[in-house]
Amino acid sequence: GSWMGGDRDGNPNVNHKITEEVILLSRWEAANLYEKEFTNIIQDLSMHECSNEIKKIAGKSEEPYRVYLRSIRSKLKITQKQIELFLLEGKKLNEKLLVNSANEIIQPLLTVYYSLCEAKCKALADGAVLDLIRRAYAFGLNLAKLDIRQEASRHSNLVGKIYKTKFKKNYANLSEKEKISFLINSIKSKKNIVNNKIKLDKNDKETWKTFKLLAKTPKECLGAYVISMASSASDILSVMFLQKQAGIKKYLRIVPLFETLQDLNNSEFVMKKIYEITFYLKKFENTQEIMIGYSDSSKDAGKFAASWAQYRSQENLQNLSNKYKVKLTLFHGRGGSVGRGGGPIYHALLSQPPGTVNGRTRVTEQGEIIQQKYATESLAEYTLGTYLGSVLEASLSPPPKPKNEWRYIMERMSDISKAAYRKNLKDKDFLN
Repeated sequence: GSWMGGDRDGNPNVNHKITEEVILLSRWEAANLYEKEFTNIIQDLSMHECSNEIKKIAGKSEEPYRVYLRSIRSKLKITQKQIELFLLEGKKLNEKLLVNSANEIIQPLLTVYYSLCEAKCKALADGAVLDLIRRAYAFGLNLAKLDIRQEASRHSNLVGKIYKTKFKKNYANLSEKEKISFLINSIKSKKNIVNNKIKLDKNDKETWKTFKLLAKTPKECLGAYVISMASSASDILSVMFLQKQAGIKKYLRIVPLFETLQDLNNSEFVMKKIYEITFYLKKFENTQEIMIGYSDSSKDAGKFAASWAQYRSQENLQNLSNKYKVKLTLFHGRGGSVGRGGGPIYHALLSQPPGTVNGRTRVTEQGEIIQQKYATESLAEYTLGTYLGSVLEASLSPPPKPKNEWRYIMERMSDISKAAYRKNLKDKDFLN
């Protein structure tokens, strides 16, 4: 996945137009790569023995595979041309002419693969055809699914405008319980409450346009919707509510990001309220992704106190998820430097609380770190091998559970270090 062009957290330059451009450029690049591979395969497959399925399309052609695959290659070319005309000349995009699903690439390839096997050409099928099938499954429609990230207050502000237009009352004055009740009822309702009478300021319009863009974008292009500075259950439900109002049929999974010390400590209580909403769990098939903030928590409380808060919150969230039978994936928002949660990934994953890795994890790789870890094929293989090895080891042979006396010492050290850190911040000469 990626959030380049999707992460608008505090950056006014990342707007719905940038997001749309990034998605289309990714689709163009994928179509271009697929087209080249289809050309190579078409050149290789000159034999005439094929399955009845291919004969139905190719007719009596002496080169049925070439005839069969040319139509999807043509569509890949048209996809590129349509995107170019839209981005370079501003011409309207005709979505019907575009390749809109990886299945449009995978299905013809599978048909060719099974036909070659039937014609006793399995060695040929296991070459370029199987390679491309695997790549299509891995890279999909646009190479990397785009995550969207936005700050929680931007959603609550927009929900507030919608609420005021409908009920002539101030949403911000509602209690958390009232907010949750309103959001749940609105999400469950068959009718939408957004209308043309709503007066939105510049920021609200931009937030709404982003949701409308997501509604018209193929779901395969999109990953998660990450809420930075999430601090309440209503923050999470607001994103679900806005997806519903925008007409998004298959919701993006909603990922709260708990960043400050207080939000990390409260994360268990926030998620308990969410897990108690049966239809929410059903909608997301009892799976939940939660992002743990490293950089902001370190700035808030100092490295030591932040690390201990992250550890405790992960323990609590995993225990809670087990209780509600929710499949939890923890998403680590690590930066490059140690101060931003960086450092060797092997040691980092093996230091997570026992039982929290469970064969899956999600981690950010940022900035220059991408170059350091993925610049060459051998480096990339080594990096991925390190991830695989550490996830397996952390799942199958987790570290021991902390003893109560260890916890007591960690709490004391955490309190002392946090006080010392924050004292420095209050020093009148600190900024100088």
